[in-house]
Amino acid sequence: MKFNRTLLVCGCTVLFLLIIFAPTANAKKGKRKKSKEDACKKGTHDCHKDAICISTRKSYTCKCNPGYYDDKKVCKDRDECNYDNGGCVHFCHNTPGNYTCSCKPGFILDKDGQNCIDENECFTAKGGCQHQCVNSMGSYECRCNAGYSLASADSKSCQFGRWCQDRLKCEHFCQPNGKCGCRQGYRLHSDGKHCIRTCSAGNGGCQHNCTDTPEGTACICAPKYLLMSDQRTCVATCEVNNGGCDRKCTDSQKGPTCSCPKGYKLHQDGRTCLDVDECEINNGECSHQCVNNVGSYECVCPKGFKVEINQRNCVDINECEVNSTCDHTCVNTPGSYHCQCDKGYQLYGITHCADIDECSINDGGCENECKNTEGGFRCSCRNGFKLHSNGKDCIPNNICDKLTQPSNSRLNCKKENDKETCNFQCQRTAKSATTKDNFALECGPNTEFKWKFGNSTVTSLPHCSKTIKGPKLKRTVTFLFVADKCRTRRSLRELIRRNITQQLNEQKKYNCRQTCNVNTVEIDCNARLPKRFRKYKKDKQAVVAAELEMEIDSLPVKGKCDAACTTKRTERRMKKALKKMRKAANKKDFFFRYDKADRYILKKSLKFKKKVDFSCSDGFLLVKEACVACSVGTFFDKKQKQCKICQRGTYQDKEGQTLCNLCPQVKLGIGILGAVNITQCTVLCPPGSYSKDGMLPCLDCPKNFYQSEYGRLRCVPCGGGLETTGLGSRSFKQCSTKATCSPGHFYDIQTHTCKVCPTGSYQMEYGQNYCTACPGDTITDEDATTNVSECKNAACGGLLGKFHGFIQSPNYPGNYPNNRECIWRIKPGKKRRILVIIPEVFLQQIDKCGDILVMRQSKKPSSLTSYEACETKERPIAFTSRSKRMWIQFKSDGKNTAAGFSIPYVTYNEEYQPLIEDIVKDGRLYNSYQHQHILKDRKLLNALMEVIAQPLNYFKYANVSHTLMPQSFIKLLTSKVRRFFSS
Repeated sequence: MKFNRTLLVCGCTVLFLLIIFAPTANAKKGKRKKSKEDACKKGTHDCHKDAICISTRKSYTCKCNPGYYDDKKVCKDRDECNYDNGGCVHFCHNTPGNYTCSCKPGFILDKDGQNCIDENECFTAKGGCQHQCVNSMGSYECRCNAGYSLASADSKSCQFGRWCQDRLKCEHFCQPNGKCGCRQGYRLHSDGKHCIRTCSAGNGGCQHNCTDTPEGTACICAPKYLLMSDQRTCVATCEVNNGGCDRKCTDSQKGPTCSCPKGYKLHQDGRTCLDVDECEINNGECSHQCVNNVGSYECVCPKGFKVEINQRNCVDINECEVNSTCDHTCVNTPGSYHCQCDKGYQLYGITHCADIDECSINDGGCENECKNTEGGFRCSCRNGFKLHSNGKDCIPNNICDKLTQPSNSRLNCKKENDKETCNFQCQRTAKSATTKDNFALECGPNTEFKWKFGNSTVTSLPHCSKTIKGPKLKRTVTFLFVADKCRTRRSLRELIRRNITQQLNEQKKYNCRQTCNVNTVEIDCNARLPKRFRKYKKDKQAVVAAELEMEIDSLPVKGKCDAACTTKRTERRMKKALKKMRKAANKKDFFFRYDKADRYILKKSLKFKKKVDFSCSDGFLLVKEACVACSVGTFFDKKQKQCKICQRGTYQDKEGQTLCNLCPQVKLGIGILGAVNITQCTVLCPPGSYSKDGMLPCLDCPKNFYQSEYGRLRCVPCGGGLETTGLGSRSFKQCSTKATCSPGHFYDIQTHTCKVCPTGSYQMEYGQNYCTACPGDTITDEDATTNVSECKNAACGGLLGKFHGFIQSPNYPGNYPNNRECIWRIKPGKKRRILVIIPEVFLQQIDKCGDILVMRQSKKPSSLTSYEACETKERPIAFTSRSKRMWIQFKSDGKNTAAGFSIPYVTYNEEYQPLIEDIVKDGRLYNSYQHQHILKDRKLLNALMEVIAQPLNYFKYANVSHTLMPQSFIKLLTSKVRRFFSS
């Protein structure tokens, strides 16, 4: 399917304009047969003598020299004088491949080589005049001093006396016959005294063209020139060299007037435009940095911010809007962001999460065996033992765990030999939101000494809630109304919702008592209408179909009327309210505001569906048509709509809550699950102590033992004969080692020496007896590592898709590891080319290109290279591959490291090659800080790549606003796109 070019031009949104980034092959100029040799350099081409040879990727093409035109492979001279006299105001002379202008006597060529201006003959020896020389347009005349008159012989010499002028009143001179005479180029007037100038005398005083008339000469200007008020002088209009103006030229009766665009001011010469430094006044109204450019300025924001729609203020970039920013959870902050990992995972490389090997830290605290799992770990015990409820200590496997009676419940237990049974039951006025209100449990040899209810293992009993209420009831209501025009705007729907809710609650006849609410309103402009309502359309009115969801809250449970009773009463109230509403609608007594007018529900159009839905408020679960509150020790999860147990380090002593409270004296993650009050926050034995069940009362760890965790049954020996100074030791650091090991090392209790943490592990603290394994498959560049930030993913990053993808240095955006090599190969499909956009590259330059990134046609060093870098380059660049495929190599040595790169690419239809080349080679694309930001915006680049690769993806982003881009960027691209698609 070929993409419609017209659609490209008409789709004026910014993302679509960016299709122009789709490069292709060179413009087709004149095909020649393929030649392995460079015919232009060898001189073996067949171009005409007046043409130049231009090498192309496959062959060559011929182009006529300036001043010649192509006529069947022969370059012929173009006679420029045939068109508007070549622009010459007097004479045009054609020459081979060129032309020249010349002027009439008395004129000289102006600087533009086309216009003719008056030559001031008086500058050279006074023009030969004896006394005075007076210059005029195209000529000059001699004049005499007082008491002298001009001699008739040469019109230059002066003779004593003025009898001719005084007696005969001759304008020029007197002839020997006693009559007046005129100088050459003049004719005598019919009065016999005055002289009339002709065009043969200094072009009649005309600057350009002269015409003789009975009254004298008439001046005419050459095309594109304007005759001035003196009727002789010609001034170039704006069509000639822009009127001499630097920028904008406007024609007026006095000649061209120059002006300057916004960002410039006019120089005193009235022609030149000078840049205005807008940053000098109030910082250009920029909230942060103001940068002056020639003819404009721009506001620049700190890293992590972007310019707002008004192009003045800086707003935070929400990096978390891009899904791939963080592996797990992204937290946006002003000017930055940070990533968080799920429990059991460790952050590395700034944005990545990998499994923590808890077993590498003193066997995860397990008493017997530790097995690492994805996102966690699992302790196990030897035969004859089972895990204690703390998940780490081992206890005999022939003992049942003690059950604790939950709130608002009854628990009756009895024991017969090794078998124990318990009956659980909520109190009469309480219910369980998560399980049955009563059931029996069993523990003994048959259940492997685990408490079981049927086939389900029970580790803790549910609490019962006393907060119970009737549910909310929902029904769907539909109706029709008439309006001038059907509109579906959100504001109009919201107005209908508020109006109807207000009427239902304020008018006593509906008996809502502030419990009725309209949740949603939907408008349908194309609904199928029953026949009786179609008549309204004939009156050029719109019949609008509306559907709303009506909700009514149950009244509080009182006296003997329980939740079920309250629900039935609420159902009756809703039914009556809807009937009253229908009755009012049929009497035109139910109205609402819509599109600036009151609207009435059409008679007999109001309908309501029979189905009634039940729902509960947050904090409650629907149990058999009753809303039961989440119990103490739990909270309501709004996303999953479930009651969940409070995590360790939190508690909840109230029912129906959406959050658990933090325990004030312990850290999050420490304590018992499902604490129902603040007292239960501290029931576990603290570090440095133990007890038979891990709970109060506790004993201090004996000498030569320590315990780092809460709720443990035993303490850990120092080992290797090491001792502690007293009771209650809380960590291995309190064991009397022979040396205090520094970070990056651990204490070996066998040799009593400090040993280096091997590669792939780290230790941040002093005096520890273990090294922590790097998360997941990450490694370190060397041993003795002191921080998890030095754990790096060595895998080459990226995703090579069919149409678009990206390449990434290992561990990006964290620093790449040493001594790594990555190879990527991009092979686009048939008739597709490659566009690469490099937002920024961070490489270490200290070691003379030890770290290098190369992009070329193949692995051969002699192949065409498109890009090469061995240093940091923060200025973005876009380019098209010089070859149809691309081989990319990244190498790092063992000395230094940096953040590396993430480089997107796209393959595109080669039809767009001339357009893409035009854009990516335009320096204006990179000169502006705001333009550079666009090429670094990951969210925008992702969308851009999709559209370039497959233009029909444009429709996914058709509603994206122009406000994503600065106007200068749009202006730069629009002209190029329109020119390309209109050619």
